[in-house]
Amino acid sequence: MRRLATLSLLFAGPITFASQACSSDAGTSAGAPASDAASALDGPLGSDAGTTVGDAEGTGPLQDEAEPNNGALSEAGTPETNTMTVPGIMQGAIDPADDADIFSLSLAPGELWQWTLDAKGSPYVPHVTVFDTAENNLNPTVLVKAGAASVVPTLEHFVLRPGKFVAAVRDARNVPASSSAHAGGPKHTYSLSARRLTPQPKKVTLPEMVTGALPTASSVALFTFSAKKDTSVEIVVKAARKAQPSALDSRMSLFNLTSKTAVLTNDNAGGATSDSEIRGPMPADADYLVILENEGAQVFDPASVPDLSYELDFKLK
Repeated sequence: MRRLATLSLLFAGPITFASQACSSDAGTSAGAPASDAASALDGPLGSDAGTTVGDAEGTGPLQDEAEPNNGALSEAGTPETNTMTVPGIMQGAIDPADDADIFSLSLAPGELWQWTLDAKGSPYVPHVTVFDTAENNLNPTVLVKAGAASVVPTLEHFVLRPGKFVAAVRDARNVPASSSAHAGGPKHTYSLSARRLTPQPKKVTLPEMVTGALPTASSVALFTFSAKKDTSVEIVVKAARKAQPSALDSRMSLFNLTSKTAVLTNDNAGGATSDSEIRGPMPADADYLVILENEGAQVFDPASVPDLSYELDFKLK
């Protein structure tokens, strides 16, 4: 699903970025080619094969959200946002009802980020979207939401291309705006934590078949392989097409680790399938990274994780 032209279609309120935005409430891509808040930032992220990362690179400063920051155009014609220093922690409130807090971010290609959104005991139900507002940019939109205020969701986000990134915090009950519960108020407080992670992808030797499962609906799996220029490689995800289909609605991206540039992204292979495929000659002698993620239902519920298993077939053609 492609991103909408203006943020005003995404949020309730006068949000008017004159560029690209994310969709209303699903994990979407930009298309093919191309607890204590501080403690949440510490330590490694444990995960399944292909998603292991090292320690976080610092916790960063504690920051306070300040209005106006709902993306409306200022008198100077620029969207009103707060700048969030990352790594870091942003504290705020969804106030008044239907409020959206927008934070501008400095992110770079090749970085892996983990976002944690905590209601801190308030009635707020977490929902965060990270997307690129740069015009004609192919960075996929990523999001995660909680099913209840007591749930603390996390979102893993690999940055593919340069862009103008923002994080948008809303109450999950207000999304989409067309059926908003109009939740919000001064007691609807939250803490948004961003930590940069050190990717430790699973090494693949071509050809090879890999099996695994994403530990949550908002996790990523990372794999790396080396290839010479013009080597014809085919990478095929089977989740919906497995003998016992899983709930994984995959999106797969190929990233050149040597040059730190994105090669392409695919969310749906040809035909009636939500599985992803990448194939063709490699553009350069390089180490490549494959990023596998779920763009389907993004509800974070550690007590009830859907079957997100997959088979990932790396072939030489």
